[in-house]
This record gives sequence, C-alpha cells and structure tokens, in this order.
Amino acid sequence: MKFRGWLYSFVLKQCGRNFQVVHNVIINTPQCFVIGDNVRVGLFVRLNGGQYSECYIKDDVIIGQGTMISASNHEFNGKNYRDKKVTTKYITIINQGSWIGANCSITANSIVPAYSIIGANSCVTRRMENIEGALYGGVPAKFIKKIIIPEND
Repeated sequence: MKFRGWLYSFVLKQCGRNFQVVHNVIINTPQCFVIGDNVRVGLFVRLNGGQYSECYIKDDVIIGQGTMISASNHEFNGKNYRDKKVTTKYITIINQGSWIGANCSITANSIVPAYSIIGANSCVTRRMENIEGALYGGVPAKFIKKIIIPEND
C-alpha cells in the first residue's frame, strides 16, 4: 500500500508522507489532487479530477472502499451536458481527520469538515455545515449529530 502511494506521488500535484493506496484504485487526472500526510485510500476507490479542478484531501483522512470522489463536473450548453467544454474551476476539500465510509460519492465543489464521518452509501453534494467532528449521512448527505473528538495527549 505504501509503495503504491509512493508511486502515485510522482504524478499527483502534491503528496504528503505515508500515502497508502490499496489495489484496484483509479486516479484520473492525478495532477489536480493535493494529498496530505497519513492518507489511506481503500479498495475500488475512484478519484476523478478535471482540467480546471482541484481536490484537497488533507492529513489523516481514510477513504472507504468503493467510494467515488469527483473533482470535476459537466456543464450544460443549452442542449445537453455532453458537448460543452468544462471551464468552471471546481474545488473539492476533504478536511483533516475525516473518515469517508464505504461506497460514498463526493461531488465537485463539496467540502467535508474536519474530523467528520460520512456514513456508508452517502452522497455529499455541497459544502457541509461547518461543524467539526460531526456525523453526516444520507442521499444527499445531511448533518446527523455531533460526535465526540478525543483530545490529543
């Protein structure tokens, strides 16, 4: 896992220490991803970037298996979403200490607050309430409750 993370560090925009990537992970447009220290990416995760996108995955984040994180989007050209060139800059942020549960979807321009948990099978479609240490879940994901964050000794 550490070796795979080390290999990815050469093509990512920026990569911190101890980036762990399980097998069967796909990272499209890796040059738009900034990865912090001690990040672990689970089995069958897909990270999709885009030409004008930026995705920040901060320190100490765990991404559960089967999750899809999209840092880009399609734009409507008046007839369809297929033919217009994407020019909008999208920024997706998963803040420090967060845990993204299995089979989640994180869409472009979403922000996950620090020390938060996104429940399994949830879809984050926007900037979540800025409540650190909270549990979010559902489709679309909503605030469920505040969780306790242990103090660092």
